[in-house]
Amino acid sequence: MALPGFSLEYFAPPWSSGALLPHSPRLFSSWLDHGLFFAQSVREVDILGDFQDAWNNFIKTGQVWALIIGFVLGWGFRGFTGG
Repeated sequence: MALPGFSLEYFAPPWSSGALLPHSPRLFSSWLDHGLFFAQSVREVDILGDFQDAWNNFIKTGQVWALIIGFVLGWGFRGFTGG
């Protein structure tokens, strides 16, 4: 079952029908003709606020203790192995 405007010739190997470069406009032309667009949701960016939320979550969930314990155990293991 073929999709309208979709052809396998766009994905043919380069040796089969000339050089098909990844940035070739014809690679996506059939998709764009039928209204397929890539979009993203745009919101207000607050980098410091996001960092503060992440830090508070890091502290609240106890991950900071796992980090400290990991450093101590790693330091001790390094001392035992002579590294």
